[in-house]
Amino acid sequence: MSSLKTFLQDGTTQREAVLVKLGIPHATFEDGRILGYYLSATEELILVFDAQGQLARHRFITYPRTQS
Repeated sequence: MSSLKTFLQDGTTQREAVLVKLGIPHATFEDGRILGYYLSATEELILVFDAQGQLARHRFITYPRTQS
C-alpha cells in the first residue's frame, strides 16, 4: 500500500493514470468522478476527481473484521 500512497497525489494524479495502474474500480459514482477500489477484505480506497480528471482527494478506509 505504500506504493499507492506515493502514487496518489491530490492535485496531481490523473484519472487515466489511476485506471491504468489499478484497473476497473468496483464502484463508480457521479459519472465516474468518484471511484472505489477494494484493497483487501477490510480495506477500501475512495478517489474523488475534479471536472478535469485530476485527483481532488482520496481516502483509505479500514473496516473492522466481522466475526462469524
